[in-house]
Amino acid sequence: MSEQTRNVALTLAVIGIMLSATASSAGYPPEVRLAGGGLAFALVIAQWGKIPMGIRMMGGLMVAVAAVILCFDPEPVLTIERGLRSTISFLSLVAAVSLLGARSEASPSVNGIGITLARTAQAGAYAPIAIISHLVASGLSLAGTAVLMASAAQALPPGRDDVAQKLAFSALLRGFCCAICWTPMMGNMALLLAIYDLPWLSVLPINMSATATLIAGGILFEWLRRGRTRAGKLPPELWGVLLKVVLALAVNVPVLVIISRAIDLPIAGIIILLAAPAAMLWAWIERHPAPGGPPRQVGRDAVRRFPGFAGEALLFLGAGLSSAAIAVVVPEDVVRLAGQLLLGSPGLFFLFCLLSIGGLALIGIHPALPALLIATVLSPDAIGLSAKAHFASLLSAWGLANTLGPFTISGLMTARASGRTPQRVTVGWNLGMVLFTAPIGAVALEILLRLFG
Repeated sequence: MSEQTRNVALTLAVIGIMLSATASSAGYPPEVRLAGGGLAFALVIAQWGKIPMGIRMMGGLMVAVAAVILCFDPEPVLTIERGLRSTISFLSLVAAVSLLGARSEASPSVNGIGITLARTAQAGAYAPIAIISHLVASGLSLAGTAVLMASAAQALPPGRDDVAQKLAFSALLRGFCCAICWTPMMGNMALLLAIYDLPWLSVLPINMSATATLIAGGILFEWLRRGRTRAGKLPPELWGVLLKVVLALAVNVPVLVIISRAIDLPIAGIIILLAAPAAMLWAWIERHPAPGGPPRQVGRDAVRRFPGFAGEALLFLGAGLSSAAIAVVVPEDVVRLAGQLLLGSPGLFFLFCLLSIGGLALIGIHPALPALLIATVLSPDAIGLSAKAHFASLLSAWGLANTLGPFTISGLMTARASGRTPQRVTVGWNLGMVLFTAPIGAVALEILLRLFG
C-alpha cells in the first residue's frame, strides 16, 4: 500500500470517528461510540511508530491501567462507553477545527494579525495582545494561535528584543489557555460537555464571566510586575484588527447557535459538520489558488492532517478510559470525605482543581488526565455542587493550569516559536501569574455561582 493510499484510509477512519461523535450527540444508541472508539484504536495502531515516545508511554500506561481495572468491572462495556463518549467528541472537534486551521495558515489576514501583535509587544502593551489572541483562539482554536506565534516569531526572533518576546509569547499562550474556558471550538470543552451532558448555552454566561476574570487577572499581574509603566505608541492598525476579530466572532457564534437550535444538535456536532464547508468558503473568499478549487484543497488538508492525530487519539483514549475505570473502583468514603473538605464551595473546588491539574502538569502529566479523573470521580452530587458550578470551576482551573504544562501541545508550540525551553515559557513565565490570579478567580467563581449558578 502506498503512503498516499494509507493516509487516505486513515483520513476516512477519522471521518468515521467524527460521524460517530455526531451521531452520539444526536442521541443515537451507545454502540456508535464503540464503533468510533474502534476506529480511534485502529488509527493509533496504524500510526504507532509515528507517535512520539513520551505520548506512547503515557497513553499506553493509561490504557493498560484501564484494561486491568476493566477485568474486574461487573459492567465493562458500560464503563468503556462512558470513557469513549468524551474521547471521540474531543478527537472529532480537534480534527474538524484543524481544517479551519489549515486555511488560517494560508490567510494573509490572520498572519497579519500576528505581525501586528508582535509590534504591539515592542510598544510594551500586554492587554491588547492577550485580548486579541484570546479572541482568535476562541474562533480558530490551537491552529489560530499557532499562526499568530509563527508570525510573531518572524518579527521577534530570539535575542533581538527579549522583553518584547516574553511579553508577546506569554500573552499568546495565556490568551489561548483562557479560551479553553468557554469557546465550543476547543476539544477541552467538548470533552467535559460530553461527560456532564450539558448544553453549551447553559454554561456560556458563567464560563464567559470566569474567563473575563482570568484574563483581567493576567493583565493586572503584568501591569504590577512591570511597575505600572505606560505602553509606547501602539500600531495604528491594532484597533482595526480588534474590530475585525470581534465582528468575526459576533457573526459566527450566533450562526452556530441558530443552526444548533434549528436542527436540535449540540454545538460541537454543528462545528464538526460545518467545518469542512466553512473551510471551503474561506478558501473561496480569500481566492487561494489550488488545482481543483476549494473542495479538493480542503480534501488535501484533511489527508495531510488527519493521520497525524494518532498521538492525541492515544492520549485521550487513555485518559478517557482510565478515568472512567478508576471512577468505578474509588471507595465512596473517599469521595464523601472530599465533598466534606470542599464544603460545597465553587471557589474551593476551583483551587483544588487548579492545584491538582497544575501540580501534575509541572511534573509532565498531561492536564487531561487529572481533569477527567476529577470530572468522573468527584461528581457534582458527590461534592455538593450543581452541574454548572462543577463544570465552570473545573474548566476554569484547567484553562489556567494549562499555562504551566511544559509538555502540553500549547506549551511545546510556544517553546518552538520563541526559541526557549518548554519549562521557561510555561513555569518560568506563568507561575507567578497563576499564583496571583488563582485567588481572584476563586472569589469571582464563588460570587458568580452563588448568585447565578
